[in-house]
Formats: sequence, C-alpha cells, structure tokens
Amino acid sequence: DAKEARDQIEALKAVMIIQHVDVGEMVDRDIISIAREKRDAVAVVMQIRQGALIGRQEFHLVADKEEDDDEIFRAFFTQYYNHQPNLPGEVFVPKETSEMELLEAMLTSLRGSRVRIVTPQIGEKVRMVELAAANARHLLDELLIQKRVHNERTSKMVTALKEQLKLSGSPRTMGCFDLSNTGETDAVGSCVYFDNGQPKKSEYRHFKIKGVVGQDDFSMMREVVGRYFHRINEEKKNPPDLVVVDGGKGQLSSAQAELNS
Repeated sequence: DAKEARDQIEALKAVMIIQHVDVGEMVDRDIISIAREKRDAVAVVMQIRQGALIGRQEFHLVADKEEDDDEIFRAFFTQYYNHQPNLPGEVFVPKETSEMELLEAMLTSLRGSRVRIVTPQIGEKVRMVELAAANARHLLDELLIQKRVHNERTSKMVTALKEQLKLSGSPRTMGCFDLSNTGETDAVGSCVYFDNGQPKKSEYRHFKIKGVVGQDDFSMMREVVGRYFHRINEEKKNPPDLVVVDGGKGQLSSAQAELNS
C-alpha cells in the first residue's frame, strides 16, 4: 500500500512539474542542477525542446570526499553531454563555475553550432532553475532515507544473528568458508566476507589446496582456514567477528583446531 501511494505521489509531482513549466518561447534548453550531501549526489536534467518540457533525467552520483561541488558538476556535465545525441542551444545552471568557457566550447563543437551556458538572474528563468534544484534535493533526500532504512534493517539482521547464536557481541564482520573439489583433484577453498550484513567482495578469497593429498575435507578445511588467518595476521587486518564453515562437525572441529593452535 505504501509503495502504491508513493508511486501515485511521484506521478502527481511529475504532472505538476509539466504544468508549472511554461517557457513561452521556442527554444531548445537543458536545465541542470545537482544536490549533494557528503559522498552522495543527485543530478537532474530537465529537457526543453521547442519550448516544451519533454522529460526529466536523474542520476545518482558518488563523489570523492576530496571533490568540491564544482568538480562534481564539471565531471557530470562532461560525461552527460558526451553521450547525448540531441544537444540544446542553451543550458541553464544554478551558478557559474570555473572552466565555463571550456564547457561552452565543448558543447559548441559537439553540436556544430553555438551553445550558451547561462546562469539566470531574474524572472521566470530563475524559477526554472529553482525547480530543477528542488527536484534534485527531493530525490537526494529520498535516496538518503532509503539508505538509512536499509542500514537500519541490516543492523537488525546482525543483532538477530547475535541473539540466535547467543554471541557476546554483534557479528558485524563474517568470514564464511566452503570447499569444492572434483574427485581427488582440483580441490579449492573459498571465503566469502560480510561487513554489517552486506557482501564485501574486495575481501573475498580463493585458495587452491596445496598440502592435502586425496579427498580429505577435514584437513582441507583446516588448511584453508589456517592460510586465511595467517594472511590476515601478515596484513595486520582485524579478523572477522564470526567464522562460518560449510559442512558438519568434522569441518567445524578442524577449523576450531586450527584457530586454537
């Protein structure tokens, strides 16, 4: 029910935007605005062709901490227009940024005719830019709410796991081990890593079994777990809060024996 209500609200907002944009002149124009909070940013491009608003595009951007707002704008602007076949004659932006002349020259070259980048100062044109900015801010707020809800849900999952396993602390990081082999050859082990309930692929590890001859799952599990934690110690990383092994009591006992040795 909530999702249906949300979709209806968004549809009404889209209609209201179209109703409130009255260009009054036969122009091809884009209106760009970007809202940012820390590393999250949302860019909105309102497209006006022959005086009519034909669409609104939105993009979620991930910014580096060191990037300022001008750098984010220039990067988005360049990437966006390098992939647009139908370029406008003018682009409205909320404020002037450095390298504005270079951006104008780039668009003019791509379009084959003059393109102006304008920062409106008075009248209806300012309201158009403000409308794009309000859209960007609304979409960013919605994104941040979704991320917060997701993080809270993940935290509850971790807390529930702590309670189910009767652990002394929340298992925010987990290393999960499994083995795979074809008969007595080509045995491998793997570790899948989770951080606060989410897969963290940069910490995934793959091991080719080296020290076990034949199909001895217990010894192979001990080797894989041992090699993993040896590497963790060498790299001076924090070990996972919880270790999970696939198999039965034999694999579990082998992993425990290795960790206790």
